[in-house]
Amino acid sequence: MTLTRHRIIDATTPGVPRDHDRFNVNGPSVLPSPAWMPDPPGRYLMFFAHHVGRSIRLAAADEPAGPWRMVDPDVLNVDDTPSDRQPHIASPDVHADDRRQRFVMYFHGMVPAEVGDHLPCWGIYPSLNQKTMVATSDTGRHFTLVEPVVAVAPSYLRMFDTGDAWYGVAMPSQVVRSPDGLRDFTYGPMLFDDDEIRHCCVSHHPERRELEMLFTRCYEAPERIYRTVIDVSGDWRGWTPGPVTELMRPAEDWEGAQEPLKPVPRGLAAGRQNGLRDPCVLAAGNKRWLFYAAAGEDALGVTEIAGL
Repeated sequence: MTLTRHRIIDATTPGVPRDHDRFNVNGPSVLPSPAWMPDPPGRYLMFFAHHVGRSIRLAAADEPAGPWRMVDPDVLNVDDTPSDRQPHIASPDVHADDRRQRFVMYFHGMVPAEVGDHLPCWGIYPSLNQKTMVATSDTGRHFTLVEPVVAVAPSYLRMFDTGDAWYGVAMPSQVVRSPDGLRDFTYGPMLFDDDEIRHCCVSHHPERRELEMLFTRCYEAPERIYRTVIDVSGDWRGWTPGPVTELMRPAEDWEGAQEPLKPVPRGLAAGRQNGLRDPCVLAAGNKRWLFYAAAGEDALGVTEIAGL
């Protein structure tokens, strides 16, 4: 179940850039500041973006529910990437690699053929030529793309490290594997026969040999967050999801609960919508927190989740 819902970033938050003269926030990726991070800006880090923005942003807080404050400068700029048509970068997925004492970030952009047409998903709905790339950082404040600069997966990739390899799920539900999380990505199964899955997050529970996946679907009214659990005890090429249950939908006005019930299409949320998207789960001590974009992409929120 979910407890109190907190609005943590919105149009009143100081310092959030407004690309294209439009406020927009999405794709929160939240993690504790690692002990080896130089001069951490807070106990928790949140990387996020504008749907068609020019940079990946960073905010920091000492508690998951905030207050969250912006950290300057932005950690990656579109000019440092090969994103070309409708140039933008978004949807960061950031990990602290403790063994190598570095941050690893997966993000997407609209890439040219020479960067992405080797992928089996090139030009195929729903990701088309919007693909994931990889960047690393020693500080968490400035990221550099991994060489050679190539796309590694469809957009909205969410990864996890099992110790012997890295695995992930990209839009719509494509499983991928990499030996080191940086290169040599191979494709596994599509978890669902459903092209309208939008964004997901994954939480690996090795003690139970389970992978928890939260996700939303386009064209629903309202767009809501679902949950499934995947048995990962066997070969990764045979992973299949378990039953799907609804976890949460808009309930507060700032989440869009009072907006008209209309199917939410793919792409930029041009205004407030009755829908949630972009789930991200943070484990902090004995509590778990669910971060998400609310009212389409009008705010970022968080709620504690219990009993899961």
